[in-house]
Amino acid sequence: MKSSRSTSVPKAMQATYAAVVALTDAFCRDHLNEEYRDLARAMAAALCRKRPSPLASGQARTWACGIIYALGQLNCLSDKASKPHITMAEVCIAFDVGQSTASAKAKVISDALRTNRMDPTWMLRS
Repeated sequence: MKSSRSTSVPKAMQATYAAVVALTDAFCRDHLNEEYRDLARAMAAALCRKRPSPLASGQARTWACGIIYALGQLNCLSDKASKPHITMAEVCIAFDVGQSTASAKAKVISDALRTNRMDPTWMLRS
C-alpha cells in the first residue's frame, strides 16, 4: 500500500532531502521496515518544506538519526513488545551519532512539526 503522505520537496532542498533519505532508507532496510521508511521519507520532506528548514544546516547523518529517533519515540520503537524493536542507543550507534545529539535533533524535529504521542500523522498504521 502506498503512503498518502507527501514527499514533495522544494528544489533548493532536494539534495539535502536525498542525502538524508539515503541514510534513513538504508537504516530502515537493515533494521526496521518499509512502513518506517515511508514515515521517515515523509518526515524529511515535511522538514525540507519548513521555512526556514532546520535541515538546511548540519550533517545529513545527524538529521537522519534525529528523524529515526523522533519516529521511534512516537511509535515506542524501544519497547520490547513492539515489532520491529531497537533501542534508541542502538539507533545512535548505527548512525555514529551521540545520544544527546540525536535527542536534541529529535526535539527540534518534534517542535518544528508539532508532533505528539498520538498524532496519526506520524504513527505506524500497523
